[in-house]
Amino acid sequence: MKFHPWAERFAKPWTDEAIDSIIEVPAFPVRLQGLAADAAAEAIRVGLGRIFVSGEQARHVLRTFIDTAFVHATSHFISEKAYARGLYEPDPWGENTAPAICFTGLAGTGRSALFIALRKLLGPPASVDIAGHGGIPIIPGWFLTVKYGSDLKRLLMPCAMPDSSESDSAGQDWPQARRIATSDLLKLSRRQAWRDGVCLIGVDEFQFITLGSAANARATSVLLNLMGLGPRLVYIANYSLVHRLRKRGHEDRDRLLQRPIVFLPDACSSPDWIRLLSEYKRSCPEIFIFDVDNVQEDIHRFTFGLKRAVIRLLVAAVREGRNKGNRFRVDEDALHRAYLSQEYSACREDVEILVKQQIQQKCLRQDLWCPFLGEDNSQGVLLANRAVQHFNREVDQDYLKSSLLPSEAAALSAIQPEPAKDRSKGKVLSMRRQKVTAELLLEGSRKFDKAPR
Repeated sequence: MKFHPWAERFAKPWTDEAIDSIIEVPAFPVRLQGLAADAAAEAIRVGLGRIFVSGEQARHVLRTFIDTAFVHATSHFISEKAYARGLYEPDPWGENTAPAICFTGLAGTGRSALFIALRKLLGPPASVDIAGHGGIPIIPGWFLTVKYGSDLKRLLMPCAMPDSSESDSAGQDWPQARRIATSDLLKLSRRQAWRDGVCLIGVDEFQFITLGSAANARATSVLLNLMGLGPRLVYIANYSLVHRLRKRGHEDRDRLLQRPIVFLPDACSSPDWIRLLSEYKRSCPEIFIFDVDNVQEDIHRFTFGLKRAVIRLLVAAVREGRNKGNRFRVDEDALHRAYLSQEYSACREDVEILVKQQIQQKCLRQDLWCPFLGEDNSQGVLLANRAVQHFNREVDQDYLKSSLLPSEAAALSAIQPEPAKDRSKGKVLSMRRQKVTAELLLEGSRKFDKAPR
């Protein structure tokens, strides 16, 4: 077999078990002893946020990224001789530029966590010896973040000049970045990417570049410059940015939106959804006392399957349970109260809009509407059927309650949690209308004259 170190790192037999063993982060017990309600809720939030559960969709996306990098390696690093020749060329990647991969989805689906999983799969940098060159570095990918700024110098300096950059990505002092021109830095980055055998560039936190009136042009400029470095570009974009990019010219859309990958929330009742909730429960089994199989449909209806929303719902349920004197116990009723709570109101508004959009197949908010949706409305039909079924169940329960005998109704009230007490309402006092007479007018005039001024 021909020696090809640039492609072999991507050609491993990635079975489901092999992927999950590397990328999954299981639940660890959260210590809550001696913590107050708010502190305990915060500890639970941090613990749940560290959990990463793999799934069929996540593995498919990871394999897509790895296969893309593999093909890029085999098409550019054809042989040791071709690689060595490229080390001394000003533009080793050539003129042809592959389109970027737009990795999009709703906020809270776990795209950033999937980038972390991808870095784990690709492994750490290595080195290889070829004829005439020893200790050649091999770096699978560059992973950049726009969180600390979208300036190209700040993004590329840690990769293009790693030895001379003494600050981290959040550092304040970039003396050498100020001295080098952006055009020179881009040329240096292209050659550095070839030298290191980089086949993938991942860019995260692009929501930080979507703020401001010039965000559209700024985001396009940054993406096109990164795409021109040589390796395949994968960028995480929220729906708002994609909608803006779709308004760009044909050339920009062709380069940036030709290859979209949409990361969807887990489907209700799916094995991956059940596994996720079960893992969340394992972090605090003495607090999350609900049965996953019994509440998984409700949790999905409350969160639309968004992982971030699930965490916020569970944290709100912890606080709701404590406020009710339930000693940090979260059951099915606590989940319902958490969904209606003030703490969860922002998520609740988003979830309700998402459900309406899926049922009506109409965009109500662009940040919640996928720009790449096709004509397949099966998901909308499924959600509509579930909404109708939920409404029918509520109606059946009301009919059942109204048909109970007095003794049965009293027994039901005894075991149900007390509803929230309504606020006291102001009373409206009616004033009897009197017939207007000359005597009343004169009396009123006398009182007016005697009144102090």
